[in-house]
Amino acid sequence: MSAAIASVTKIRASSTLHKDIKNYGPKNMIDGNVDTCWNSDVGTPQWIQVHFESDVRVSALVFTFQGGFAPKCIKVMMQDGAEWKVVETLWGVDVSKQQVFEFKKSIKVPALRVVFEESYDTMWYRVLYILMVLLLVVLLVDAGGSESRSEPTYETTSAEMREWIMTQFKYTRITVCRIGKLDDGTWTCRPKSLCNRELNGTVLIRGLRDSQRALNPSNIGNAGYISKTNKTLIVAIPPSYGYADYLLDLTTQWTDIPTKRINESYSGAPFSAKVHKGFLDASERILGQVMDAFDEWGVIGYRKMGIERVVLTGHSLGAAVATLLALSVKHHLNPRVKMDVVTFGSPRIGNTEFAEWASAELRNMSYRVSNRNDVIAELPPRAMRWAHIEEEYFVTDTWHHTINRCPATTSTESEECSNAVSFMALNPAAHFNYFDTPYCY
Repeated sequence: MSAAIASVTKIRASSTLHKDIKNYGPKNMIDGNVDTCWNSDVGTPQWIQVHFESDVRVSALVFTFQGGFAPKCIKVMMQDGAEWKVVETLWGVDVSKQQVFEFKKSIKVPALRVVFEESYDTMWYRVLYILMVLLLVVLLVDAGGSESRSEPTYETTSAEMREWIMTQFKYTRITVCRIGKLDDGTWTCRPKSLCNRELNGTVLIRGLRDSQRALNPSNIGNAGYISKTNKTLIVAIPPSYGYADYLLDLTTQWTDIPTKRINESYSGAPFSAKVHKGFLDASERILGQVMDAFDEWGVIGYRKMGIERVVLTGHSLGAAVATLLALSVKHHLNPRVKMDVVTFGSPRIGNTEFAEWASAELRNMSYRVSNRNDVIAELPPRAMRWAHIEEEYFVTDTWHHTINRCPATTSTESEECSNAVSFMALNPAAHFNYFDTPYCY
């Protein structure tokens, strides 16, 4: 199964009263047309109409609603000559999270109208409805009712590579844990804790703090930490933890890379490159702290301080921030220092132009690890012109630690790994359970 909606799909909405995108949401859904921005105070019923490039067989709809709007009764209609005929009646729930509506029977259509007849918000005459379709995915099967794929061509990583990747994940895992004694900067933890095994002896360089991120139980820093082990510096960024982080995650607003950043750090980035605003802002707020530590330890500049490698790692929101930090520091690195970026469950960070540039910048440095069925790794959706950077490492068996390298097959993404998983099979739990590694003991 795959998503039928793409950037060329034509979408129209019943009402576009407010086009002030600063106050009333994104200027369009996916097709660059302001008329697809549905935010209105005219109340229900309202509708969205989708015209595909060719006939598709639709089996389900997936929506995420925000801004106080949650539909109760949804009518799905197909065109019958000049008329629209109801083919499915669906019932939503009053939540601001993803809702999946499966059809009793798939339908083959050139166009679809989704009518929101009734809302849970009974005070609609006072409340401004802002429907931001973060995810409008139409799942389909081919005309024959089935879908076939060629055998995947990915390669399984070596045992040594798997162990190295899993070790980096443990560094990200403990970003939300209280570490043991830190009087001398060295971790001393309880006997069975993560930092007492292969991470034991790691020396804390500094904690990273961000006043706009959520507080977490860490006694090092709510935005991560920098540590040293042997001749390697580790920069570990935590995942989303609290309300402030979740608000940052939920935006699908992207922004231009500031010209100053292109001149200073994002050297060569095209002006058409756009990046997730929340992720960019979060990385900018701790960049100075990271650069100060790198300068102190000779990671940037030309001083020889014994550091031979720096690894930036993070999970979820932390994965996106770690990637942007890597792009910011790359051109400042001491030529003696090697850099790796190892991320887990990263959402998409920017548009295709950004992903292509970032992939070239981090080639042979980036390890984007995604768990099988991890829903966050598929968001924001490609249908809205978001794209991942290379190169994906796909976990097909988290219990036995099977990790497969997935070279890009189209643009910057592989079609044979995460993108080959049915959307209906994606599971939020898979985002949190990498390698069966707990957070804290």
